[in-house]
Amino acid sequence: MPESSQTRNRTLRRIFAFILAFGGLIGAAGSVLESIHLLRTGAASRAIGDGISLLLYAGSIYAGILLWKSAAPRSIALAFVSFLLQIPIISYKGVVYTFSTLLNVRLIFGDVNRHLLADLASSSNIYYSPGQTVWMFGINLVGVAGVCYLLWLARDKA
Repeated sequence: MPESSQTRNRTLRRIFAFILAFGGLIGAAGSVLESIHLLRTGAASRAIGDGISLLLYAGSIYAGILLWKSAAPRSIALAFVSFLLQIPIISYKGVVYTFSTLLNVRLIFGDVNRHLLADLASSSNIYYSPGQTVWMFGINLVGVAGVCYLLWLARDKA
């Protein structure tokens, strides 16, 4: 592989690694602060979702660091799972699930005002609320891009 191609591949791998690691760090900090607030206000059941989010963010940080260091199969696999978990956006009959690190471009269908949204932030909503009537389904296009890139990288390494 030519030198410029190797440099380009390493740069692209590190961009995706940065999205995971730095975004995971921001998300973890936010989850901890929100959990503290929810526990103080007596909404402990919502804090469970933040605990799950914290685990997902910790996994993203770890996957991002490994991917930054190398394109080893283990690094690719962990990053693949982390990006895969960022793809679905679900809000249906009280079940809400969204998860993203650092950057998300969401294509959403359902009970929403806008169908294409973009954010530069880590976000996570994992909870059950029986009174929730809003429904929506969608995908995070950054998660899709991460999965596609990692599939290409894994195939290229094989």
